[in-house]
Amino acid sequence: MNTLRAVVAEKPGFVYEPPDGPDGGCMYVHEDEHGRQVPGCLVGHVYNRLGASLDALSLNEGHGPSFVASDPAVRLDLSFRALHALAEAQKSQDMGDTWSEALGAAEREFERQ
Repeated sequence: MNTLRAVVAEKPGFVYEPPDGPDGGCMYVHEDEHGRQVPGCLVGHVYNRLGASLDALSLNEGHGPSFVASDPAVRLDLSFRALHALAEAQKSQDMGDTWSEALGAAEREFERQ
């Protein structure tokens, strides 16, 4: 949760928009204007900060946070509570909430578990 809080603190009012437009899905990895891979959605930022490579994340596009964390190429040892909180953050973000609002949803889910 501390990594999620740190990412959100940098851009609390940010509203994620998929690279393919509002009807596109959330992507863990985007390309910048120079064609380089960069973290995309909130969970992509968190997982990258925790040590997941952008290549490994890009291979997991379309999968939820729990699946991605368990991928041998990603190998993140996160608690059940943290995984559920991240899934809630992603859901909130995907509904158009700011990252700060997504953090609030994650914090509530973390406390419920």
